[in-house]
Amino acid sequence: YGRGYYFFSDNDSPLNNYNGKGLTKNYGGGTNYNFDNKKTKFNASYFYNQTQQDFVQRSFRQTFLDEENTFSQLDSLQNSTFRSSHSIGSRFEREFDSSNRLIVKANFRFSGNENEALNKQTFSDNNLQPYNSLTLDDSTDLGSYKVTTAAIYRHLFKKKGRSVAVSGGYNLNISDGTEYNNSLNEFFDAITPTEQIRQMINNDKNIQEIKSSALYTEPLSKKWFLEFFYNFSQLSNNSNRQAFPYSSEEHIDSLSNYYEQVTLYNRLGSVVRYSFNGINASLGFAQQVLKLTGKYAPDKGMPWDSLGVTKSYPNFTPNLNFNYEFKNNMRLELGYTNDISAPQFSDLQPVNITSNPAYQVVGNPNLLPENSHSISTGLYYWNPSSFANIGFNVSYGITKDPIVYTKLSVFEPGTGMITTTTPENMEQSTNINSWLWSSIPIIKTKLTVDVNGGYDYNNSPARINGVEDDSKSNSYNFGGNINLTPGT
Repeated sequence: YGRGYYFFSDNDSPLNNYNGKGLTKNYGGGTNYNFDNKKTKFNASYFYNQTQQDFVQRSFRQTFLDEENTFSQLDSLQNSTFRSSHSIGSRFEREFDSSNRLIVKANFRFSGNENEALNKQTFSDNNLQPYNSLTLDDSTDLGSYKVTTAAIYRHLFKKKGRSVAVSGGYNLNISDGTEYNNSLNEFFDAITPTEQIRQMINNDKNIQEIKSSALYTEPLSKKWFLEFFYNFSQLSNNSNRQAFPYSSEEHIDSLSNYYEQVTLYNRLGSVVRYSFNGINASLGFAQQVLKLTGKYAPDKGMPWDSLGVTKSYPNFTPNLNFNYEFKNNMRLELGYTNDISAPQFSDLQPVNITSNPAYQVVGNPNLLPENSHSISTGLYYWNPSSFANIGFNVSYGITKDPIVYTKLSVFEPGTGMITTTTPENMEQSTNINSWLWSSIPIIKTKLTVDVNGGYDYNNSPARINGVEDDSKSNSYNFGGNINLTPGT
C-alpha cells in the first residue's frame, strides 16, 4: 500500500499491438548493451518496430427507442494504419555500500502514426426505408516523442528493518498532428439539400509530469513494522486544436480550442505490517487530494474563457492485504483496495468534434469522482521439482458514482438522426473478474503446455433517451500455448 508507490515502471511498450482485426505486416529489431561489476550495473537498448494494418468492417445496428422511434444504421468501413517507433532505454544502478543504493532509468521514444479511414453510414427509419447516407473520409498524420525518467535512492540504517527511500521522475510527451475530415451527407428526400463539411485540424500537445515519493519504515519488533509514505505528482497538459475549412486559412472559432490543464495529486498515509511464519498482513490508511485546474481560449494568446474548471477532490482511502505461505509451496492472498478516480478534463469541458455530424459530445462540469471498492482473493501453487504451477484469482468490485455516457438520439429533418452523448454520474456499477492459469511440463525444461481461462461480468447503469436501464455483459475467454526449448 505504501511501499509500492516509490517504485517505478515503464508500460510504454515499443511493440504496436492491435486487436486482431484485418491483416497486419510487422517488422522489428533491436540491440542491447550490458555492463555489470560488483558496484555498478548499466544497460542500454534500442528497438525499432513498424506495423501496417488494413481491414474492412461491415456492421448493422438497430436502435429501438420506443414504438414509434426506431432507426437502423448500416456501416461499411475501410481502414488503413501505419505505425512506426524508435525506442531507446537505459538503466543505471550504483551500490555505494551495503546500506546505500541508487537506481536511475531513462527511456526515449519517437513514433509516427498515419491513418486513413473511409466510412459509409446509411440511416433508415422503422420501416427500413433509407433516409440519408453519410460518407466520412478522414485521414490523420501524427508524430510524437516521449521521454520518461525516474530515480530512486534507498538507505538502510544500522537498526535492522529501518529504512528510508525517496524517488523522483520527470515525463515529457510532445505530439504534433494534422487531421483531414471530409463528410458528405446525402438525403434520399429530393427536397433536402446535400450537406458537405470539409475541415483541416491541427493538433499540438505538450504533456509534462513531475512526480516524487518518500517512504520511511520503522520496525516496532521482529514481527511488526510501521511505514509512513508521501506521494506527489503534477501533470500539465497544454493542447492547441485549431480547425480550418479545407484549403483555407479562415479560422473556425466554434471548433477551435486552446487549453492549459493541471492535475495536482498529494497523498499522505501510513501502513502497519505484520510478518511472521509465512503470514504477511498490512493495514493502511491515506488522505489524498486531487485538484484539477483548466483554462480555455479559442487560440493561444487570446483571452481566457470565463467557464474554466477548478475542482478539488479530498478523499480518505483504506487498504488491506493478507497473504499466507503454506509449507507445501501454496500461497493464499486476500486484499481490499479503495481507489478514487477524478473525471477527465475532456468530460468536464470538451471541445466540439464534428468529424462525424451524426454524433455530438456535450460536457458536464458537475461530474463527481468515481469511488471504487474492490475485494480480491487468489490461491497459487508451485511445484519446484517438476516446475508445474497453477493459480486462481477472483475479484468483486463496486463503483459508487460511476461516470457513464448517456445518449440522446433524435431525428432532425434536414440533418437526419443525431446522437448526443453526455457523461454523468450514476448510482452504482458492479463487476466480477476471475481467471485460472496453469503451466504443465511435459518434458522438464524442454516442453511445456500453458492453459488459461477466465470469466468476467459487468453490470453498469445506462440512460438512453431519458430512460434508465442496466447494461449487463458476460464474457468468457480461453487460451493456451506450447513452449518448446530445444537444447536445454
